[in-house]
Amino acid sequence: MKFLLLLMALTVMVPAGTQNSARNFSPPNAVDSLIDAHPIALPTIKPADFRSTESPVPQPENTDTSTSLTKASAFRVQVDALSDLDSAQSRKTFLEQTLGEKVDVIFDPPYYKLRLGGFATRQDAEDMLADLAERGIQGFVVRQ
Repeated sequence: MKFLLLLMALTVMVPAGTQNSARNFSPPNAVDSLIDAHPIALPTIKPADFRSTESPVPQPENTDTSTSLTKASAFRVQVDALSDLDSAQSRKTFLEQTLGEKVDVIFDPPYYKLRLGGFATRQDAEDMLADLAERGIQGFVVRQ
């Protein structure tokens, strides 16, 4: 009995499946109506047509790189490092008045570092450090 029911179900389903597949088939030669087979002609661009919109950067007239390299300072003397900008500014003013030298405040988080001088050699920076020690100001040499 089960066999008969199964056989009957298969005979009904097989012809129905073949009819649907024949209806959905389209030949491979069909061309989509959205495709245009005609090529598009693009204009030819010559290299001379490209023009720069940027103007050349003006160069300074008196640039002498040999002297700027010899004046480069590789060493400085650091005399303090403070966490508060107001304290660093007041200390800077005091040091500039006391020493007669320009002192820079450099923010290197979390500190404001007070550095002075610009020395080509470590020995020159250490000589300045010795002068500062005679005035009671401690510091150390840093490489810039």
